[in-house]
Amino acid sequence: MERWRENVVLCLALCTSGILSGVVYGWPALVRMMKSEGVYEKLCNDEDDDSDDFGRKSCAKRELALGEILAIGVFATFAARLPVGIALDLAGPRRTTTVSLLCAALGATLFANEFYAVGFGVLTAA
Repeated sequence: MERWRENVVLCLALCTSGILSGVVYGWPALVRMMKSEGVYEKLCNDEDDDSDDFGRKSCAKRELALGEILAIGVFATFAARLPVGIALDLAGPRRTTTVSLLCAALGATLFANEFYAVGFGVLTAA
C-alpha cells in the first residue's frame, strides 16, 4: 500500500476509535444532558419528586431507568468484543469496520428517537 493511503487509513482508524470508544466513559456528561432534556421525567410523581444538584426533577424510578441504560451499554461493550474479533478474522477489517459503523449509526438513530436503552446498547457494541 502506498504511504499516503496508510496515513489516511491510520487517521480514519484513530477518528473512528475516538468517536466510538468514549461512549460509555462519557456517561456522566451524557446523563447530565439527558436529565436536562427531560428524559424519563414522566416516571417521577409529584410525591416522589426530588431535585438533583442542578434543580431538575429526579426520583428513584428515573435514576433506575438511567442506570439501566448504562448497564446495557457496558454489557454490550464487553459482549461485542468476541464477535467483533471473530468477524475481523473471518471477514477482514474493511467489512467489519463498515458493519460496525453502520451499527453505530443505527444505534445513534435509535438513541435520538427515544429508544435509549436499545440505541445505547447498539452504539456501544459497535
